[in-house]
Amino acid sequence: MADRRNRKTKNAIIEAFLNIVEKKDISKITILELCDKADISRGTFYLHYQDIYELYSEIESDTLVEIGELFDKSLMNRKPIYYADFLEKTAEYLLDHKRIAKLFLNEKTSFTFLKRVKFYFVDKEIKGKDDKEDTYENTSYQVAYKAAGIVGVLQQWVETGMQLSPKDLSKLIRI
Repeated sequence: MADRRNRKTKNAIIEAFLNIVEKKDISKITILELCDKADISRGTFYLHYQDIYELYSEIESDTLVEIGELFDKSLMNRKPIYYADFLEKTAEYLLDHKRIAKLFLNEKTSFTFLKRVKFYFVDKEIKGKDDKEDTYENTSYQVAYKAAGIVGVLQQWVETGMQLSPKDLSKLIRI
């Protein structure tokens, strides 16, 4: 029962945060404002998070886990890995989670998101490498290039209102 209440409270906090951050920069959001919107007390907020940035970080981590699962399910068993397919699956996810897309793929926050995506890709590609000739350094440069491209394309797509379908977006690139 307590787990259900905790999930419900966390979901209320996250929903309130996503609603506020659509209109306001994260640095301008106060705990009081968030608690009012989520209809919880400040004490309840602090039971779950230290501050707004911990909340933001948790949302980012959860999003990366979900995107990572898309990567694992759809692409890791394929050699070579086709990033255009991954881009399409990620765009589908972001289309279903537009507020998340706008939160992480904007000019102010995309750098940290890119860094975490890049780290994830390097880890997956290194573990998935059959070719021991490729060094970690070579792989990390290749993955940095691919991750920056994917995040850049997704950022452009979000900033232009997600007008292309995920399939059309993936057709634009074939890496």
